[in-house]
Amino acid sequence: GLSYDLLPRATRKIVSRTVRQFYPRLHHANVEIRTAYLDRAITKVVDTARKSDASTRIRLILLGGGYDVRSIKLKERGLIDEAVELDLPQVVEAKHRLLTNRLLKRRR
Repeated sequence: GLSYDLLPRATRKIVSRTVRQFYPRLHHANVEIRTAYLDRAITKVVDTARKSDASTRIRLILLGGGYDVRSIKLKERGLIDEAVELDLPQVVEAKHRLLTNRLLKRRR
């Protein structure tokens, strides 16, 4: 997925299946649980807002998201209309460069 594509080439080797088997499964499970929880919570809020008015536009504001791709995922699914991510300028610039390069490569 996109998260994997954002990783530097060397890091992709580190998270390969061969190496991943030695990494504690608990960490991965925590990330999966947190991701599922946040996605469900956002979906619930969006559904509630749209039930009262189907034309409601949804803007997700993500504070300190780093390299999280949740906003992209939710926008591609049509769950949100717009995303605003606030982070340190160097993080925003680096993420923009990575996303631009990776998305262009994925679409070729």
